[in-house]
Amino acid sequence: MGIEIVGFLKWLRDNKVADVENIKIEQSGEAGLGLFAAKDIKKGQVAFNVPPNIILSTYAVWEHPKLKAFFKKPQIASSESLLLMLFLISEQYNSSSFWYPYISMMPKSYTLPFFWTFDDFKFLEGSSLLIPAVWNLISVARYYHTVFMSLAELSYPINPFEFTWDRFIWAYGTVYTRQNRIPNMRNADVRAAAQKLTDALLQKVTGLDAEQLRKAEAADGSESSEPAAAPVADDSPYANQEYVMALIPLFDMCNHEPVNDPSPIARGSSEEFDFNNGGMPVRPIKDTKKGEEINIFYGLRHTSDFVLANGFVPQPSNLDAFTLPCRLNQADPLIEAKVAALIGSGHFEALASMPKPASVPVQLVVNRNRIQGRTMFFFRVLAAQDEKLLKETKAGRFRNMVENDVAFEDNDTELRALMLYSLRIQQQLNRFPADRVAELEKKLAGNPAARSAQPPVQKLLAAWLKREELMLNDVLKMVQTKMDKKKKKIASSKAATPSSSSK
Repeated sequence: MGIEIVGFLKWLRDNKVADVENIKIEQSGEAGLGLFAAKDIKKGQVAFNVPPNIILSTYAVWEHPKLKAFFKKPQIASSESLLLMLFLISEQYNSSSFWYPYISMMPKSYTLPFFWTFDDFKFLEGSSLLIPAVWNLISVARYYHTVFMSLAELSYPINPFEFTWDRFIWAYGTVYTRQNRIPNMRNADVRAAAQKLTDALLQKVTGLDAEQLRKAEAADGSESSEPAAAPVADDSPYANQEYVMALIPLFDMCNHEPVNDPSPIARGSSEEFDFNNGGMPVRPIKDTKKGEEINIFYGLRHTSDFVLANGFVPQPSNLDAFTLPCRLNQADPLIEAKVAALIGSGHFEALASMPKPASVPVQLVVNRNRIQGRTMFFFRVLAAQDEKLLKETKAGRFRNMVENDVAFEDNDTELRALMLYSLRIQQQLNRFPADRVAELEKKLAGNPAARSAQPPVQKLLAAWLKREELMLNDVLKMVQTKMDKKKKKIASSKAATPSSSSK
């Protein structure tokens, strides 16, 4: 056990983290550190509880004696994530800080695009992820420049020249991979409303109502002994917000567990706020054996988003998806009507703000296991050759087509739409760098030393390319199957319709 883990566990115990003996911090393969059950934990039982005094929220940062006056400046206070980032940078090497045992446990680098090298980006040539990854790097670099110039103008209490690119991307990566929105406990209305939601969720998870659950926790000793939080005077700009941003020690070490059903009952664990003391208890909603990892569901995200925002490729699930850029044909005589139909659906609003919307690539979600209504609507509009199809004859018609995956009445248009979808996937496969992954695997095969020395980013990108190729092939098969069925249906319909010569 590393010295940082020892110090972190001592910090947790010193700050009265309930049930910390229930968990162990250990390596979890490529995911890094993770939380494991130190004993059998029953479904609905509190695995651990994070008390409010160690939740690094916007409010905890706001009260920093050295930085509070600076944080009050509107340009800084308007971004809660920036507050957290600046706080981490100021405390990163301060061993006397209350938060140091927590900060020292954080990763020193991440596998996010702004940590990649030129060769890493080059490795992605031909992948749908390349352009989004480049834009991710560019946006972070622009943000760094903007913040750096603002700090110099606003008299940042720390030397701006210590605000280096390396320290900035470390803080940026830490905040954006770990931050959570938590209920604003200083807002009484939020506290009352959210308590009802929490009680309802717990009743679904445990089968007990709020009173029964409190009695059960009192009986097994897991009930918090902390008193209810007293009202606090609020001089921050966040008083009326329902939620604030926060980093939550221990909880943020839980790794992601993909699910096929994203409802709370199907997830690997349940987390909710304790509105009696402002803490955060985490309860597995399935029996967890000693030695098993305690995971959580990170939310509904595309597989590509996990790579860009979290730096890992999740295990396969029914939710596997990625985004694929597609363009309208600017030479299409119906281009204006098609743009209007897309905007009118309410699912392509970004086109409305573009000076030349037809020239902008549209990002479409490609799901490995089902055809998305929004994606199919784009190809249906693209395939339309009759302007009458593109007129919204009934209010909400196009929105209904997107949200309920409704086709145009014309079978030929539907067949062309499926053919265009199939062609776009085939185009992506034709430029896909499959040989690059095969060459890498050949180089590493039979060489355990080389495989173990493989840089984390290279492992990530190789894993992504394998998954992307798998998803592309699965989607192509799915679209072609649907296309074949449509062809048979059209042929059958024509065969059943008597010709004029037979009358």
